[in-house]
Order: sequence, then C-alpha cells, then structure tokens
Amino acid sequence: MQVKQYNLRYFVDTKNISLVVPTLRPETIFADVALAVHPDDKRYKKLIKNKVIIPIINKTIPIIAEETVDPTKGTGIIRITPAHDKRSLLIAQKHGLKIDKFAIDKSGCFTKSAGDFCGKQASKFVKNIVKNLDDIHNLESTKYIEAEVNVHRKTGEKARPLLCNQLFIKTDNKELSNIQSAIKEKKLAIIPEEYEEKIANIIQTIEYRPVTKEDSKGYSLPLRKGKTGKNYFISDNELLNLPSKKTKNKFTALSLILFNLIVDRRLRQYFSIEECIDVLLGKSCTGEQNTLEAYIELFNETLPRGYSKEFNELKKLVEYSEKEK
Repeated sequence: MQVKQYNLRYFVDTKNISLVVPTLRPETIFADVALAVHPDDKRYKKLIKNKVIIPIINKTIPIIAEETVDPTKGTGIIRITPAHDKRSLLIAQKHGLKIDKFAIDKSGCFTKSAGDFCGKQASKFVKNIVKNLDDIHNLESTKYIEAEVNVHRKTGEKARPLLCNQLFIKTDNKELSNIQSAIKEKKLAIIPEEYEEKIANIIQTIEYRPVTKEDSKGYSLPLRKGKTGKNYFISDNELLNLPSKKTKNKFTALSLILFNLIVDRRLRQYFSIEECIDVLLGKSCTGEQNTLEAYIELFNETLPRGYSKEFNELKKLVEYSEKEK
C-alpha cells in the first residue's frame, strides 16, 4: 500500500546536532518515550543515553540501544511509542519505559500530552501538525513508500492502534488438541476450505483468546459491572441457574437466544425491537430455516423440559410470521 512517510528532525538536547527519524504517524509523536538505535551502529553509538527533544511540545526522551533495530532500514532510528504501536510496546516493556503515555484517546482526540492540540480530533488535525513541524524546521522531508498498513476490513480506513485493557480467556490445550485432531482427520469440516490451514495454525499458537470488543479479532460478549467495579461475563449457565421463583421469567429462553446472537455479532448489544425481529425472523446461518426456528430446535434438545411452554409461545411467533407472508 502506498503511504506517506514523514522524516522528522529530533534535536539532541544540549548538542548542536539533530537526528532524522522516519514515521508514518506524525500525530503520535506526543506519546514518544524514546528513540531506539542499534547498539553497534557507529553513526549513533556515542549518542546512546543522550536525550532528544520531542518537536512541538519540547519534552526530552532518551536514546536507547535496541538489538532489534535494523541499521540498514530508513535512517536506522525508530520511535518508541508504546501506547500506539505493538512493536514499541514490546521494546518499552523490555527497557522498563513508561507504556501508558497517550497522544490520542479512545474518542480519537488528542490528550494533554499534545499540548495546544489537546481535545482536537486527531484525524482532522494531522495536516496542522505537519505544517507546525515544517514551520519550526522539524520536518526534513516527505515521500510516498510501499508499506504494510492495517486497515479496517469494512471501511478501508487506516487503523490507529491504541493500548487498552483487554479481557482474555486462557485456552484449554486439551480442547485445542481435540479440535486439531478433528480437523486433521476430517471429522470437523471448515467452510470455506481455504481457511482450514489458517485455523490449524492459529490453534497451534494461540494461548490466550481476546474477548473484549476493543480487539477486532476477538468476540464481543455481553458484560455487566458489579458493585465492586469488576466485570462479569453473562453466561448461558448463569441464565439457566437463576432462582426460579424470584428471577426466572417466561423470557429466559428468548434471553438465551439473544445472548447467542450478540456473541455471534448478528445483533448489537443495544438494539431496537425492529432490528431484533429482523434478525430472529431472517435466514439462519444454514439457510434452511429462520434464525428463531434454528435456536428453538437447538435449545429444545439441550434445555430442561420446563422450558417447553416458552418454546411453544416462540413457535407461535414463527407460525404467525409465516402467515403474514
């Protein structure tokens, strides 16, 4: 993908020299915690442990030695911005640097670290920042290069990485091994087939599974917050084991269906009644019956007999919808 590279000039503190650092995201410089160079790079060896000044905000950060920096790539210097870059995060953790310094918050606005840009929408003020850098002679040059850039799968918009707390589930190695065997022995069919190898590789390497909505590779699960501030999962078992006299009602089975639809991302966590009806009476994943019928059939086999009355009520809804057609 063709992207614009900005070559920024960082002045070394107390010395009359500067370093040129390439970047694709000049708007995140306010969250820099260090610049990194290879320890054996003769150009910068004497500058290690010195400090440089972050442009615009004039804050100083150290120059560190990092073996993973490629001296032949670009100028041989990389920015360490752990709150907005995965590689930077790993390096910062390794060197004991601060990792929670943000240039941009979850709403896409600049934080206090950005000085006068605080509160401004980052996507709208990139040009202003670049102009500011040029005005104060910290912009050496710009050019277009070929680079791998993560983009949103639906909109095509460039992804803006942001460090945040995540919830993870530790995976069961035995279960993963069983899945792997089932795929290998063709007992489990992967559709479409081209994903079979990809899924097999994921199973081999996965240790923790992300479940919070901030991670697009995870699954958005309904959560509730307890009085102590802790997050709790709402599970199938939790709904089924509610005290029958006090809290269980005739909508328990329907709640289970909605829960599963939210987990499968077929229904938003906050939805209108119209959206709910459209999904329930729309085609199921198999296409042979509507979604509500598919879930009634599934839960009829797995839930206790005490739910048969509720399922009969739901079946009437299916029959009524078919008559309307």
